[in-house]
Amino acid sequence: MQNFLTILEKRTFLLANISFATLAFVLLFFTETSYYLLILQTGIVDYFHSDITQIWMIPLGGILGILTIVTVQNRSLIVSIALAFQTLLMFLYPHFNGYMLFILGFLSGLVAPYLIFQLQTLNEIVVILALAYLLGTFAINIAPEQRGELAIVLSLVALFASYFVIPISKKDSEIELKPYFTIFFWLVLDATLFESY
Repeated sequence: MQNFLTILEKRTFLLANISFATLAFVLLFFTETSYYLLILQTGIVDYFHSDITQIWMIPLGGILGILTIVTVQNRSLIVSIALAFQTLLMFLYPHFNGYMLFILGFLSGLVAPYLIFQLQTLNEIVVILALAYLLGTFAINIAPEQRGELAIVLSLVALFASYFVIPISKKDSEIELKPYFTIFFWLVLDATLFESY
C-alpha cells in the first residue's frame, strides 16, 4: 500500500508540473486528430461514398499544404489562420464542392506537420491518441452527414487552444524530413483501421 501511495504522489506531482501551454497543445492536437478521424477521414469520405473522383482534391490540397508549411516562417500564426478558416468551412459541412475539399485538404496539410513537429514527449503522443480514439470510438456511429455540430465544436476548440500554445523555436525553424516517414506510417495504419469499420 505504501508503494502505491508513493507512485500516486509522484504521478500527482508530475500532473501538477504540466504547463498550461502543454495542456493547450494536447487539447489542440487531440481535437485536430479527432477532426481528422471523424470529419475528414470517415465523415467526408463516407459522405461521398469513398468516390475518388469526388474526393481527390483533399489529398492534393494536403500535399500542397505540407509543402507550404515547410517554407513559411511564422508557422504558429499560419496554423491559427488555417484553424479559423477550417472553423468557418465547418458551418457548411458536409455539403462541399471540389474547391472546398481542396481547401480542407490544404488546411489539414498546413496544420498536421506543424503539430507533429511540436511534439516533445511520448506521453503527449499517448494521451493525444488515447483521447482521439476514445472520442472516435463513441462518435463513429454518428452518421457522417450528422457530424456538422461535432465538426464545428472540434474546430472551435482547436482554434481556441492554438492561441495558448507556445511554439518550440528549434522545431519551428528546423523541420526535418525524418518525422514525415513516421507520419506516413501512422496514416497508412490509421486509414486501414478506420476504413475497416
